[in-house]
Amino acid sequence: TIFVLTTLLYVFINLGNVSYCLRWNVTYLGIPDGIYVLAVRAFDGLIGQLNLMPSILLVSHLCPKGREATIYSLIAANLALGSAIGKYNGALVLNLLSIHPKGNPSESSQFDNLWIAALIAVVSNATHVLAVPFLVPDARPDETLPEEMLVHHKGSMVESPKAHAELAKAHEQPLEPATRK
Repeated sequence: TIFVLTTLLYVFINLGNVSYCLRWNVTYLGIPDGIYVLAVRAFDGLIGQLNLMPSILLVSHLCPKGREATIYSLIAANLALGSAIGKYNGALVLNLLSIHPKGNPSESSQFDNLWIAALIAVVSNATHVLAVPFLVPDARPDETLPEEMLVHHKGSMVESPKAHAELAKAHEQPLEPATRK
């Protein structure tokens, strides 16, 4: 529920980019561009971080004990990859919408379709909410997930809770010093 609410709030805040491109902030609200953009970006960052917290909490419940740093590194790497892919996709959308400003005076017509690009970004941020009922367990953030939710697939390094316990115990024992021959 928290994840869905923060995602929907994030989508709502990002609709501010669409209204900015259409100049509704000045026309209907009377808010100057600088103040409006500053407020939208501030809330965008805040809500984005709130949106990330439930995901990290869920992963912390699901990852094997002692592997938290590895999982956190994987999350950071996936976020960086997603950001890079998003930038390339954004450049593609701008290209498809014929938005090619060069910084010359009198080229405001280049931005006529910018609101469409902003709307595509908002909709793409909202689409992953559809997967939440299928991928996120129905549990409160402070609950420990039951063992049956922690599925161990055949062929994985840890196939059963017993094997997981044995692996964890083996990693807790100090290694014997190597001997020279």
